[in-house]
Amino acid sequence: MEENKERVFPLNFSDFRASITAITIPDGITAIGSSAFSDCVSLKEITIPPTVTSIGEFAFYNCKSLQTINIPEGVTTIGYQAFEWCESLKSIYLPCSLLSIDQRAFSDCYALEDINYNGTIAQWNAIEKVEDWDFYSSKPIVYCTDGEILDDWLFSNFFDPKLKYPQYEDD
Repeated sequence: MEENKERVFPLNFSDFRASITAITIPDGITAIGSSAFSDCVSLKEITIPPTVTSIGEFAFYNCKSLQTINIPEGVTTIGYQAFEWCESLKSIYLPCSLLSIDQRAFSDCYALEDINYNGTIAQWNAIEKVEDWDFYSSKPIVYCTDGEILDDWLFSNFFDPKLKYPQYEDD
């Protein structure tokens, strides 16, 4: 007599990535691993608990539909290319517990308008930001608890003071 065996096919998370629209990470998780949610192109909403202390490299890479991210107090590091190619990302909320932002963490986030930092300008400036942490982003305004920072990179690299620009001409 032949034994009835169940055939189990391994589920591959990558098969479902394109259809995921919202994720709630359970309380007690301490790290979001490398490439954990990369290529979740329909992801619009993510809830991160305050137990998370690090966001790994490529964690949210190419999450094209993500518009806002609220990173809770307790997170100290954002890894290499963690949010690269999140091209709909408009707002980021960062905790004052943040100590480092790795290279290209917010690269190619073309819609990014503002970074809301829950600390002072001095604390923001003390964060270790690896070169090109926001490479090819829209150069957002950083709103701190005691003021705002407008990155003058665009003006220093593309604005020629010798030329006349209609919107900047004196009357």
